[in-house]
Amino acid sequence: MATDQPGKKFGVQFIGDSKRVYVGRIDEARDGLVGETEDATDNAVHAVAEYIINAFGGALEVDYDDGTTYQIQVVKIGRPQPDGSRYGLHPGGMIVGYE
Repeated sequence: MATDQPGKKFGVQFIGDSKRVYVGRIDEARDGLVGETEDATDNAVHAVAEYIINAFGGALEVDYDDGTTYQIQVVKIGRPQPDGSRYGLHPGGMIVGYE
């Protein structure tokens, strides 16, 4: 967990063993959570999706200290067609079919 906001009391952390996102109080070293935590995985995923859609037009690049960059995209996928196929509208307007 990384946070560069001094005075921040709460944070979120992904725990790899459980593959879940937890919210709780940040420890003094500012690199983990202490005390009681709560599973916020579903809420966190929805909040991040809405954030990326509304603040970044559906795609956001995240840079890591090792020089790696990841892009997070939120793709709008329509309802199934009569044949079961679906179509997704990617950021930038690309349409992709899904079976």
